[in-house]
Amino acid sequence: MAMNTNYHDRGMKKWQPFFSSPHLKASVLANREEVLATYQAPEVMTESEIDAQLQRAFQERLRVKVTLNVQVAERHAYYMGQVIGRADQFVLIDNSPVEYETIRHVQVYEPTKWWDHA
Repeated sequence: MAMNTNYHDRGMKKWQPFFSSPHLKASVLANREEVLATYQAPEVMTESEIDAQLQRAFQERLRVKVTLNVQVAERHAYYMGQVIGRADQFVLIDNSPVEYETIRHVQVYEPTKWWDHA
């Protein structure tokens, strides 16, 4: 395959404005601050509320977001997935054991159908 002699590649010069743009860095930092400022921890649920949500998700095979009382990078850690079952002091979320005592909040996700999106 022959090289096109009329084409002169500028190499990395064409990428320089993207990498060195101070506006890009400022917008990323501003967005990070905005996201961190709008974060609100989910409410603490009672044991009976947690049990009811997990039981419903297990029976109807729905996905859940289980928020823990553990904070990572100024936010609460969480697991997302399907409830597989419960054994002793653990709940299995997609084969990941989650200690029952560390659960702060359970949010059940209803399935959305493609025809529901207008």
